[in-house]
Amino acid sequence: MDTKELIEFCFYNEQAIKQAVYEKREDGCVPKTGGGGGHCKISDTTANKAITNVMPVPVVLVEYGIAYNGKRDTFALKNPEQWLKVVEWTREQYADTQRGDIMKARYVDGERRFITAKRLGISTQLYSVMLTDLLTFAKGLAIGMGILPPKH
Repeated sequence: MDTKELIEFCFYNEQAIKQAVYEKREDGCVPKTGGGGGHCKISDTTANKAITNVMPVPVVLVEYGIAYNGKRDTFALKNPEQWLKVVEWTREQYADTQRGDIMKARYVDGERRFITAKRLGISTQLYSVMLTDLLTFAKGLAIGMGILPPKH
């Protein structure tokens, strides 16, 4: 998956990523306190739960696409909580703008390009330019957060 596809995957599957992070936290797979160098152990369940809730989830499996025989494709997404921030911050950056309308129409509503362009009164070429702006902004955020290498 190239950079553009990864960013669009996160935009399209924001709710599924949130659900996967929630489930990962609830199933207890996030590391807990185990002690300091093997000579002590913390058995405080409240402390363990608090630490589990603040430690980043390193990777989640996100189901996507159409189900065939009851199964969907899955993608292992590293740094899911940071990717969710990229989606959220991009949405906030372009809130109440045509680019924000394009983001919602494309990734949330599934509206086709020409329909969105017509509704917004813009050409499909301008739609493409605005979409590229969105993706470039998101890519810059991801690079700044260290979840994409600078040369991507």
